[in-house]
Amino acid sequence: MKKFLKNIVRVILFLLIIAAGVIYFYVPRLVIEMKNPLLYKERPIDVTYSEVFPNGEEVTITSYDGILLNGYFVPAERDTAKGTIILLHGIRDHKESYEELSSKLSKEGYNTFALDLRAHGKSEGEFNTYGAKERKDVSAVVDYLKEKGYKNIGVWGRSLGGAIALQALGSDYRLGFGVIESTFSDFNTVVHDYTKLFVGIDSYLFSDFLVKRAGEIGEFDPTIVKPLASCKHINQPVYMSHGTADDRIPFTNGQQNFKALASAQKEFEAIPGANHGNVWYIAGDAHFYKIINFLNSTTSKK
Repeated sequence: MKKFLKNIVRVILFLLIIAAGVIYFYVPRLVIEMKNPLLYKERPIDVTYSEVFPNGEEVTITSYDGILLNGYFVPAERDTAKGTIILLHGIRDHKESYEELSSKLSKEGYNTFALDLRAHGKSEGEFNTYGAKERKDVSAVVDYLKEKGYKNIGVWGRSLGGAIALQALGSDYRLGFGVIESTFSDFNTVVHDYTKLFVGIDSYLFSDFLVKRAGEIGEFDPTIVKPLASCKHINQPVYMSHGTADDRIPFTNGQQNFKALASAQKEFEAIPGANHGNVWYIAGDAHFYKIINFLNSTTSKK
């Protein structure tokens, strides 16, 4: 019996060691490793940017740390563009999700540069750092557009892309305006919210651990990923929207970000009843033209 109990204890200890190792080394990777085999499901691309916009140009840009970023430039359907907008997609998505928006913006007189975020799509990189490194990637795109002679450069981001856009606006004042959709205010908080949503664990101790380890594995400082703090340094015009029934990033995040904006020209649109994924379905074309009117009033002054 004693030998049997000892064997049971050994098995339990072994399993606990394995579990601890998985939690310490693997689970935090689920937060930042975009193509992790456990979570990654490649989103099909029905048609590429080059097929939809043969008059555009696929571009490869080298970021500050040597990562190659893939993007696609679509010119405006007019001789003189009103401005150029960098489009930033959401988590585990790719630039092709913005093909329809690029078409609409082109017709309205805006160039667009749709970017595959690092670790997404055709861009290099293993880890998503939620803006710690991506804000500098946006600056690399601005460098490229400036070298090409484009003016009135702004940024449009959705969800993760919105958080990156806010951080870029707060650190690179060459960006003249921003459109921010359904984004979070703080990295630590959003990790907590998502952990609670998917795992059912309501523990800041656990989410704090995930954030710390994710930073160590991804080699970035998670304490600087605070879009809310970036808002206090943003003076550029910003249009912000958020669904009131957002089931991923609470509506209050959008309200907090908007209130913190230092911008003299800013506008907030609450989308009644919209969750995280159906803002455009609920809001319709009226939402798009509200943004266009805002952009036109901004770029006409430059």
